[in-house]
Amino acid sequence: MNAEYALILEDDEINAELIKTVIENMGYETQCYPYFIITDINMPIMNGMEFARIMKKAGYNTKYIAIISAKWSQQLRQEAEAMGCQIFHKPYSILSIKNWILSLKK
Repeated sequence: MNAEYALILEDDEINAELIKTVIENMGYETQCYPYFIITDINMPIMNGMEFARIMKKAGYNTKYIAIISAKWSQQLRQEAEAMGCQIFHKPYSILSIKNWILSLKK
């Protein structure tokens, strides 16, 4: 098995499973719908909020999204919370992220 890991972001479940099967047969580990995602708000090309909006709008089965930022405007914070996203402020405690992940299993 390769050490590489593939994340498949495909909103059609049948297509996602087909792609997953092909990639796994090539020896890669795959995940179609990650259980949770942690992203920074300041990412190149697409920021974390845009990514979260697209994931939610497209109907991906990812249950939990956390967004990290040093500066949260009230509007962005409210939007993130309305989408069900967990927000973390920089500087953050790695323990707070670990506790959030542990809380997802409850």
